[in-house]
Amino acid sequence: MRRSTTASFATEMPIVIGAIELDPARRIVTKAGAVLRLTPKEFDLLYYLMSHAGIPISHTKLLQAVWGAEYGQELEYLRTFVHQLRRKLEDDPSAPEYLLTELHFGYRFRPAD
Repeated sequence: MRRSTTASFATEMPIVIGAIELDPARRIVTKAGAVLRLTPKEFDLLYYLMSHAGIPISHTKLLQAVWGAEYGQELEYLRTFVHQLRRKLEDDPSAPEYLLTELHFGYRFRPAD
């Protein structure tokens, strides 16, 4: 199962939203040309959000998409990883322009330009 997911990354084109570019085939994320160092889970979470840009994604759906079907109530996982991603992606993590919170629901990545 994991191999099939990884294989699908190899055929997909890079996603560019604002200054953020995510290349699924090479598993590289850049901001304004500078490479960001992400953990595998950070990358998977960012990939899922960016590939659904502009769409609010529930906490449960994000947990199951990134961590697996047996997850769904571990909100601290999401809060921790979103916090880490914001520190790496945003100019001002306290006022995010890319990784947005949908109160009492989940998160969404800013829509493509």
